[in-house]
Amino acid sequence: MITRHILLMDKNPIISDLLSQLLEEELNMQVTVLGTILEDVTEIKGLQPDLILVALRHDVILSQVWTCVQHLKSDQATKDIPVVLYNGYTIELHEYYTQECKAILTQPGIDFIFQPLDLDAFNSHIRSLLTDLPSII
Repeated sequence: MITRHILLMDKNPIISDLLSQLLEEELNMQVTVLGTILEDVTEIKGLQPDLILVALRHDVILSQVWTCVQHLKSDQATKDIPVVLYNGYTIELHEYYTQECKAILTQPGIDFIFQPLDLDAFNSHIRSLLTDLPSII
């Protein structure tokens, strides 16, 4: 079985630990957890993730998330990596999305999971995204 690598960017250690454990134990994934949002694609390329999970939280500046996503989707080496944004600040997200980021977030490979975070649904969603990726040789 192929082990997939997931990059998880979340400042909340309780949630990141829970998701990391879920992904490692139930889906047999390798997970790298970062307590910050990386905007430098060079660092992300060095980690070689198959999927990137990014938390949207009150203490995260949304512009950092959008800059990260924009850089990922505009770089040839990372443009095909699925990016899943999760958490439930839907009003903030909707306002920012419609005003500033529509061109970025409507690109293929950008996905949203909103709270409450249903772990079974989360598990299934991540599994389906990774199943759709080409096999690693």
